[in-house]
Amino acid sequence: MPDYSNDLLENEYWLKESKERVLEFNNETSCKFFVYSKDSNIIIGTVNFTDFLRWVFQGCFLGYRIDKERQGQGLMTEALVTGLDYIFDSLNFHKVLANYMPSNPTSGKVLEKLGFEKVGLARAELFMNGDWQDHIETRKINPNWKNTFNH
Repeated sequence: MPDYSNDLLENEYWLKESKERVLEFNNETSCKFFVYSKDSNIIIGTVNFTDFLRWVFQGCFLGYRIDKERQGQGLMTEALVTGLDYIFDSLNFHKVLANYMPSNPTSGKVLEKLGFEKVGLARAELFMNGDWQDHIETRKINPNWKNTFNH
């Protein structure tokens, strides 16, 4: 995870963030979900499909996170299945790209379980924790993509 400022824990931050998420969705640039605890109304994670690119690319990027205490319970896998179904079936994207750090093989296993294929190593891909970090690039292709281009 990248470093975040302390306002991430404040209600005002999340009120503003929620409004921005709705605006981005309405502008068809992203689709960002909150993951809630099944036994309460507490946010335990996020699933973010961002950088919507249409035309000849027809893809977007996936980022996700879950509370450390909720890891290993299958909750993120369940949330990602739901999100991917929406992205592929309702929004008809051809592909979703997702990266993970080699130091986080658990994240790689989640993506593999969901059918993401490794593309390769992206050296110095993202600036996180004060340094450029390598990432494993993966992607999942929509097997039911429908060509909706106007010729």
